[in-house]
Amino acid sequence: MTDPRDLIKRLADALHEAAGEVEGWGNYASSYFQEKHDLRGNVARIYAEAAEAYAYLDQPEPEEEEWYSRFGDWLEREMPEGTVIGDPLWWASKIADYLLLCKHQ
Repeated sequence: MTDPRDLIKRLADALHEAAGEVEGWGNYASSYFQEKHDLRGNVARIYAEAAEAYAYLDQPEPEEEEWYSRFGDWLEREMPEGTVIGDPLWWASKIADYLLLCKHQ
């Protein structure tokens, strides 16, 4: 399985490169085409998305105890003592989703 931070880095790099390509090749288009399709605005949006991804990567990863604690707090709220699990697969996906969210917030 791909590490999420590696994937985010690769996607951000690809977005940044794509924005540069669109910006460069877009200069060959007529002014009318550039304005009609908001070339500058779209390129700026792509650069902004890449910048947001890079900013996320600049944040330190949470310590294991920190995300584990958040997950434990959530699990106690969602599944109080005495909870009957009628559909284990539903709970498994819900628990896995929240665990990943805690780990990568």
